[in-house]
Amino acid sequence: MQITLPPDLEQFVQLQLNNGSFLSANEVIQEALRLFQRTLPQDLTTDKLKEALQIGIDDIAADRSKRYSTVTELATDIKQLARQQQQSRPSL
Repeated sequence: MQITLPPDLEQFVQLQLNNGSFLSANEVIQEALRLFQRTLPQDLTTDKLKEALQIGIDDIAADRSKRYSTVTELATDIKQLARQQQQSRPSL
């Protein structure tokens, strides 16, 4: 599989490599997909997807959304939400 990224995402991947967070671009993409996969409901049906999309549209219309000027800002928020989610899970 070959994936083409837009320049801003390529820069984000390169930044992760440069700061030593990951050893390869593959690791960055794999971790991003794992995080994305964890956020998706396991029983995602068409009706549930439509409902989720409508909630998002309603949130945007009601100004309950946030605009990101860079991919780095978005990634920072995603990482913070993932940390919060991990901390709120009961330990086994």
